[in-house]
Amino acid sequence: MLSRKLNLKIDDRTKQMNKNVIYNFVLKGMAFIVNLLYIRVSYNFFNDDVLFGVWMTILTFLTFITMIDLGLGNGLRNELIKLIATNSLKNAQILVSTTYFYVFLIVSVISLVYLFFNSYINWNQILNSDITNLKFVMNITIITSLINLFFGLIFSISNAYQKNYIFGFFNLLSNLLIVILLIIVELKGVGDQIVVMAFIYGTSNIIVSLLANLLLFKHSFRKIKPQLNKIRVYDGKNIIKSGINFFFLQVLILLIMSINNVIILKILGPTYVTEYQLAFRLFNILVVVAGIIFSPLWSAYRDAYIRKDYVWMTKVVKRNWLIFLLFVIVSFLLVCFGNSILKVWINEKVSVDISILILTAVYSLLIIWQSIHAYLLNSINKFSIQIITFIIGLIIGIPSSIMLGEIMGVPGVLLGSISSLLLFSIVAPYKIRKELEKN
Repeated sequence: MLSRKLNLKIDDRTKQMNKNVIYNFVLKGMAFIVNLLYIRVSYNFFNDDVLFGVWMTILTFLTFITMIDLGLGNGLRNELIKLIATNSLKNAQILVSTTYFYVFLIVSVISLVYLFFNSYINWNQILNSDITNLKFVMNITIITSLINLFFGLIFSISNAYQKNYIFGFFNLLSNLLIVILLIIVELKGVGDQIVVMAFIYGTSNIIVSLLANLLLFKHSFRKIKPQLNKIRVYDGKNIIKSGINFFFLQVLILLIMSINNVIILKILGPTYVTEYQLAFRLFNILVVVAGIIFSPLWSAYRDAYIRKDYVWMTKVVKRNWLIFLLFVIVSFLLVCFGNSILKVWINEKVSVDISILILTAVYSLLIIWQSIHAYLLNSINKFSIQIITFIIGLIIGIPSSIMLGEIMGVPGVLLGSISSLLLFSIVAPYKIRKELEKN
């Protein structure tokens, strides 16, 4: 009888995972197409390589804001999966309410601190530009991103329920709204382009995330809807402990993933950021597809780990290694036909050096290889191996990127970034095998 129940859970988990992948392909695939349109529309909207390069760098800075919740979003996800698996919905509501409270406090304090010190920050110097209203642009983008961080907790909850496609749906809405508003504004004529872009980007994301909270807590997640009387300030030890580990991990990963734009901007200039970004956005197609396939596994792995279903976890990891080979083949094709694709996608004048295409392909493949293993390690709260290898990678990678960038330009920066990813890429498969064999 117990065996039959376990098999049913395994079957349900696999079905849910496959459902997530299919829905994600449709929704995130559509969102990605809209995002490709956004890149083209925004490139034409600015009609200036310097402005476009600065805006792309600002978007890179915004990724750091996702860390400001101190990892509580991911901590909420892991702890909530455990409570859902044991049907402890009352405790789940307390967890959700407390997490929303913590993140509200964090966002409020960070916003006030930023606004106080903002007058002392020279954003033009940081971004190597001379844009008149850049401080105002940064105010809009940072404050709206902080607000969106709070409302974005709803997607940690949907992921815990193994409904990753919910984020895909609302992400599609957000991207679509941004593109439509940009087209309308461009047709009517604009004043300060980068200010308009910042306002549209920031407010669109908030509107969609707020809508997600209102709808989902009214229907799908009404039993765990956050309430003031369910907040337990002193009962959040597990989520804080888990969140801090996620926070350190997020800082390291974002430094590794985002440092290229900053280094290129500082030592080479905004125009070179544009060339790198075009190559990165091209190969980011593969990273997005990999995310569609592998991101639902985090919650599925967690569920399997709680139920001690290590055979299922091992089988899925081996399957993912085979899928990775397909990404290698597609990367080779993108290197061969990358410039032709960019000419159709962006405009006929665009051209990226072949060495940048090759190195960006290698860089993107390493990101995909890492994600295959990181989702499993995150699901079982194994952070130390990631934190150690990423620290070593940064110590090696950043100086290498700067030195090689000064000598070789963008290809040198990419070589340095690749070196920062290698250690975890080598160690992670061995660590996962040991963890699964141990259990």
